[in-house]
Amino acid sequence: MQYTLTSACYTPADEDALWQMLYFAAQMAKDGVSDYHVAKTTPTVAPYMADWGLPGDAGIIARAGQRVCGAVWLRAVPADSTTGYYPAATHKLAIAVHPDFQAHGIGTTLMHGICAVADQAHWCMSLTVRADNRAVNLYRRHGFVESDTIVNRVGTPSSLMVRHQVGCVYANSKGTTT
Repeated sequence: MQYTLTSACYTPADEDALWQMLYFAAQMAKDGVSDYHVAKTTPTVAPYMADWGLPGDAGIIARAGQRVCGAVWLRAVPADSTTGYYPAATHKLAIAVHPDFQAHGIGTTLMHGICAVADQAHWCMSLTVRADNRAVNLYRRHGFVESDTIVNRVGTPSSLMVRHQVGCVYANSKGTTT
């Protein structure tokens, strides 16, 4: 499969593409949500994308022709955000590959790209992943380690995973430093 990668710009088209990918990243269809616009009004999901283009936002979009097939992005979400789980010094990662394009290496390529961005900027990254999501292995291969277990927005277990940079310290909900 051929696809191209571009930086996620601060254009309406890219913002819409990222909202669509956030819908997939948050597994909202699995939760019975059929419209990606619902992500914009879900308090624990919306902060990943609301007001895209803030200082510290960075992302990559994968396209097959004109169709968005995946995206990954980082955001420094304020400590008082309703998403919880993360310290202010950590950039939150969101990644999704459209179901029609999965199992073609797009997620791996996106992770390589965003890790390079974070390494260049010396950013620590964190993410949450549902316990039953096979992508946890992708995250481990890219240096993420499980730091905590939390109950996610739908009441099921998720792992909090972090990827450190030199000088980045994270304390999980149990007070354990990782």
